[in-house]
Amino acid sequence: MTRNTHDVILVGGGIVGVSTAYYLSTRTDLDVALFEADRIGGRSTGRSAGGIRQQFSNELEVRLAMESVERFERFARETDRVTFSRNGYVLLARTDDEATRLRVDATLQRRLGLDVRELAPETLAEYVSYLRTDDIVSANYCPTDGVVDPHSVTTWLAGRAREAGVTVRERTPVTDVRTSNTGTMTVTAGNDEFVAGTVVVAGGVWSEQLLSTAGVSLPVDPTRIQIIVTERHPKIDGDDPFVVDLERRMFFRPEAGSSLLVSGQLPTGDEPVDVRNYETAHDYAFSVAVSEFLLDRTVGLGDLEVANGWAGLKGVTPDGLPLVGPVSDDEGLLVATGFNGHGFMLAPAIGRALSDYVTTETWSDLDLEPFSPRRFDR
Repeated sequence: MTRNTHDVILVGGGIVGVSTAYYLSTRTDLDVALFEADRIGGRSTGRSAGGIRQQFSNELEVRLAMESVERFERFARETDRVTFSRNGYVLLARTDDEATRLRVDATLQRRLGLDVRELAPETLAEYVSYLRTDDIVSANYCPTDGVVDPHSVTTWLAGRAREAGVTVRERTPVTDVRTSNTGTMTVTAGNDEFVAGTVVVAGGVWSEQLLSTAGVSLPVDPTRIQIIVTERHPKIDGDDPFVVDLERRMFFRPEAGSSLLVSGQLPTGDEPVDVRNYETAHDYAFSVAVSEFLLDRTVGLGDLEVANGWAGLKGVTPDGLPLVGPVSDDEGLLVATGFNGHGFMLAPAIGRALSDYVTTETWSDLDLEPFSPRRFDR
């Protein structure tokens, strides 16, 4: 068995692991290696809807999302491989309780410097011409939210990290993580062992399965989420915003100019799934649910046919907040998972904050202690 030594090992080549590798490579001389069981961005990241939303109810998530928007914009200025379409997000409230919650959230978001506008139902057609509005109480709109292609930005960041000296190993699944007697971490991949002072597990819903080899249990339920892309329609404009129906827990946005990308969950969608064997294609029941949703939520589009679709996984935590940071008193083993479907949105800021923590052993300007994986033990 071959043994290799690195300063930092990252497990997981989705957007969170790759962002962390990228920021480590830009500010340190550390020897960093990243392991991915599939291809870079080939699992949950590549199956994301690509939405970048800053309208959160939690202050720390708002701040992370605002920083991530700035960083996504910076990436788009640096390369034409990354395109940030700043179409905005519209959140629809269909009940008085939802409208009250949106107003409270908007107060927080504006205090943090986010441009959030409360829209009357009669004005919504100015933003989405085919949106049904007669059952809407109010809506919030943030024009600086948008969409980034998940695969393009992740592979570009991985390429930049490689150029800066990070060792990126694709199709190299890590099967074991443990603490050695010397205080370092040992990672097993194939027939090889890799030793590092710090290991960051950013393996999405697969993180708990891996960390169980180190005696760590994480409160993350893997949940299947489906996406459908409809046929084209002349009423759909590529500049239309992302629309979220809060009550129905479904959303849509333009895709490829004049199609709609629609996602959400069936009533049984929160049931945990087996990460080793889950259905990656969308199913008929979801197609029917999307059709019914669009017929009710839109006007003038008719019954749009399904052109394409797929399913991915997200990690759901008991309190709806991520798990980021050391998993135990041993500061050498960290995790970044359980983003409740928001990992792509927050990844650049999470990666930057994690790189700070790895190099200084403290959180810098963004204190992620509220996301500590140990908070449930307390």
